[in-house]
Order: sequence, then C-alpha cells, then structure tokens
Amino acid sequence: MKISTGVPLLCGFAAIVHLTALAQTNGPRDLLQRVRARVTDTLARLPRYMCGLTIERSEYASDPTHALSCDGLSAQSRLGQLNTRLAETDRLKLDVAIAAGGEIYSWPDENRFDKHDPFELVEGATENGVYSGFLSAIFGSDAADITYKGETSVSGRTLAEFEFRVPLDKSTYSFRDGASRYTTAYEGTFAVDPATADLVSLSIRSVGLPAESGACETGTTLDYSRIHLHDSDFLLPRQSQLDILRNDGSESRNRAVYASCREFTADSSIRFDGPAGGAVASPAAVQTEKAPAIALPVGRQFKVRFTEPVDTETASGGDVIKAVLETVVLDAKQKSVLVPKGSEIAARIMRLEHFPGPKPSIRIEVRLEAVMLGGTRVALAAKARPAIDAEEESRPAPLVRPGGTGVSLGLPPRALQKRPLLGRLHADPSVYVFEFRGEKPGFVVKAGLESNWVTVGEE
Repeated sequence: MKISTGVPLLCGFAAIVHLTALAQTNGPRDLLQRVRARVTDTLARLPRYMCGLTIERSEYASDPTHALSCDGLSAQSRLGQLNTRLAETDRLKLDVAIAAGGEIYSWPDENRFDKHDPFELVEGATENGVYSGFLSAIFGSDAADITYKGETSVSGRTLAEFEFRVPLDKSTYSFRDGASRYTTAYEGTFAVDPATADLVSLSIRSVGLPAESGACETGTTLDYSRIHLHDSDFLLPRQSQLDILRNDGSESRNRAVYASCREFTADSSIRFDGPAGGAVASPAAVQTEKAPAIALPVGRQFKVRFTEPVDTETASGGDVIKAVLETVVLDAKQKSVLVPKGSEIAARIMRLEHFPGPKPSIRIEVRLEAVMLGGTRVALAAKARPAIDAEEESRPAPLVRPGGTGVSLGLPPRALQKRPLLGRLHADPSVYVFEFRGEKPGFVVKAGLESNWVTVGEE
C-alpha cells in the first residue's frame, strides 16, 4: 500500500526515517547496490548451512459451471471470487541445503543429500529455487531488469519497493507438469529496509505459461529475516508461499516454513558430480556412510507390523515409523534365516493426505527403508504386496465397519471388521498405500497396523 499524505504521526516518522536513509546515499540506485551486496554475501556463505523445511499443501477443486479464460480466472483469483472447494491437504518435512549454486533436498535427519530437487522425493505440487535460486537470478546476475517503484508500508514499516522482470531468454524458471517442463519469463517486486539494505520480501509471478502446461500462472511470495548462527548473521527465507492457478480453475497453495537452520559438521561435506567450475552441477551425496543393502533372494514374502501409533493430525510426509518384522525371511534354499522375526524396521511416511468433504478419508503412503541386523542398520529393498488388487478394489458393495471407516473389499462383514482399511496399488511399487475412509481430522492409527511386502533385488 502506498503511503498517502494524511498518515498518522507514527507512519509519518517512519517515512522521514526512510527518506533520511535514502538521502544518505545516492538514492535508489545506491540502495539497490547495497541490497545486492548483502544478498550476494549471503549466497556466498549458504553452502555451509542447511535448514529444516515444513510444507503445508492444499488443493482446491474448481466448480466448472462455466469456462473462463486464464485472464478471467486470474482476475477472479486476485479478488478471491473463484468458486473452489478444499479437496485435499497434506504436510511434508524435508531438509534443504545449497552447494555449487543448486539446492538439494533430503528427508529429515537422513544426513545425506542424493536428490537435487524435491520433485524426485515427493509427489504433488512442490517448488525448487526458493532457498537461493531466485536470489541468484535476480541479485547475482544481470538477468533481471530492476526499477525503483517507490515507498510501501508493510506491518507499519516503511520500505523501499522495487519491481523487476526476467525475460524468457534469460530465465531458468520452469513449470513442470509430469514429464513436461515449460520455461517461462517471470516478474515481480521486492521490498527492502532502506536503513539496513536488508531484503524483507520478494514476490514472483510467472509470465506467459503456454496453454499446454495446464496452468494459467504461478506465484511465489517469500518473507526474509536475518538468522544468527555462530557469531555470524545472514539472510534466509523465513517462510514462502507458492500459488498455482490451473486453467480449469483449480488451485494449489503451498506454505513453507524454514526452521532449525544449522551448520554442516566437519565430516558432512557435499560432493557434486559434473564439470569443474560449472554454474550448476548435479549433486551426488553428503559424504557419510550409506547403509549397505541386504543380499536377499527375490520374491521372499514377509509381513511388517507398526509398533507405534500415527496421529494423522500431526504426522507428516518424511516422518519415520518404527516397525518390526512379523515373519522370518529365509535364504534362497529356505533353510537359513537371513532376517529373524522381531527385527526392528524403519518405515518412512512418503505422504499423508486428508480428503475433507461429505465423504472424508485419510491416505497414508509408506515405504520401508532399513532393518536392524546385529546392531547395524542396513538398507531394505522391498515392494508392497497389497491385500487386494486393482480388480478387487473396483468391486462395488461398499461395506462400513462400526466407527465410520468404509472400504469396498468385497469381503464379509466379519472379515472387514478385522481389516478396516484398504491396501491400494501405487505407481511406485515400493510404496504401500493405506486408506481410512470416513475418518476425520484427529484420527489416530493405533499401533499394530500390518502390511505385506516382498523382497526385490538380484537373483
């Protein structure tokens, strides 16, 4: 909001402070140079640090009563007049770090980074480049055309506002829909504190997404603050929000919060594969020991039981669930026990989704990660073996157990009461899907949940 002449005394004082700060310099151009220096200083030091990231995601379905152009949808969205309903929510937890100009992600407390962007870890709407990518493009290169816009007031603070635009031929900003990727120009604004030359907020909006992308526009808003670590302070995002408006009127909204920022330990350096001196390289891994895999014969079926409850109100994708092996795993000749019954197993929640509405449900996607053998954590390669197959899932005759959970299993009521959930097939065979129908927020999955798996590997 622009500051008018009829401002209260406090706002007037803030404006005087702002004008004094600009008067001590050569104006907006000098202020911009100071901002660049502050941002590039942060970018130079970022490879030493990593932060925890919590992402709250919401999907809003459209009510296609009438078709609108992207211009019409964008206008309605800005006015809050889109006719949508909340269709799905979930939460993710990740760790994010930066090295050699690229952001890399891992699951929390995994102590290694072997994925270069969040798209390879999780499904659904995610974003890369928020930690450093936008800062590098806008302030660390000549890609952006920046102009001074004037004063703005944010939460009682008088700030200097700039606007920018990055043309398509200099843009590295892309929108991905499945396997397709669309690079687009982008524009936006950023606000800075004229007294400290600190970046306070940054807003980015895509320009000219093609119709085949399935989206009208994307927008990202970031709030920044200075973090103090080890007698040093530098700029980091405090939170960000990603908004995607699709051309069918549906929307995605992601709110990400950065916390628990810390410095890499001496024995946890990041290694990158690729040509030396490249602007962007593909990350390999944090140099820590990876759990060895078990040499198990293929096709050995086994059962896993979770030994702790899952509070679906607070649990997130990225959380680890403790479990035990309910059956032994034998060798190829089925004589010797390779993995004994009762062995501790670590399983990770890949996604935990809530579907509100008149027929609510909760879906949890789980992957097995490791098993403890002789006090050593070893990687466990297995694929899900759901209790039913796709044909059984499509059978009608919905059956509902006492308490509200209903599934279509084609089973007699007594059997259904013993198994009040659905094991669905997933595009990734290493993921087991549990679905709880009729359950609302606050539902807790009790300890004792069982699932069936089968070993994979070399013959």
